[in-house]
Amino acid sequence: MFNLKSWARNYWKKGEEGLVEFWNKTKQEANETIEAEKIAKRYIEGKSITEVEKKALLSQIADLLKIVFIGIPFALLPGFSVIIIVLVKIGRKLNVNFLPSAFAPSKTTGKDKAPTDLTKGAH
Repeated sequence: MFNLKSWARNYWKKGEEGLVEFWNKTKQEANETIEAEKIAKRYIEGKSITEVEKKALLSQIADLLKIVFIGIPFALLPGFSVIIIVLVKIGRKLNVNFLPSAFAPSKTTGKDKAPTDLTKGAH
């Protein structure tokens, strides 16, 4: 027999988990952006950066562009949230990632990516 109270509690719990996951990934993107800013500042000042830092910087710039080009239409165009879902699904089939790296599934496990430390391996 269908138990509405149990279903609602489960639905609410999944919603909470989704919001917590979104918040954690958003914080991860913010931390990666802060680290990328530090690397970019050193580069602009003429200081050397490692290959790992260079790759991390370029990756974060790509993530920021993805946020801008998905975030602005999402905020301005009604119904764009549905289009984003379709774009992500089509992108996965074509091996194109429209999401910032913190939100992208891992290539090896298909699960969400673990937090990244941009300074790891840096000198």
